Amino acid sequence: MGRTISYLSLCNKLQEVWDETEGFALMNLGRDYFLAKFWKAEDFQKILKSGPLYFYGAYFHIWEWDSSFDAATNKVKSLTVWARMPGLPVHYYNKGFLRHIGQLLGRVVQIDH
Repeated sequence: MGRTISYLSLCNKLQEVWDETEGFALMNLGRDYFLAKFWKAEDFQKILKSGPLYFYGAYFHIWEWDSSFDAATNKVKSLTVWARMPGLPVHYYNKGFLRHIGQLLGRVVQIDH
């Protein structure tokens, strides 16, 4: 959201990031949505489990295709986010405090500390 990435730039970056796959094809669906078709189902499952990607200053969220998806009308209802807290005093770096802050944002999935 916000910054638009060209199809060619995204395709090149994904080829670099997903270099361990057997290959994929990328289709631009419009409104910053892209469809990736993997040659092997195992590659897709591995990519899906790896979570969102971050490059070019933007997050790329990956989810399984839904036949009712329409890029023209889709509204994002929820996202997994990574909250960074640079400059946080070291005595606050404990799971309890970090979980408390995370819960102010929504459901906590994971805490890296």
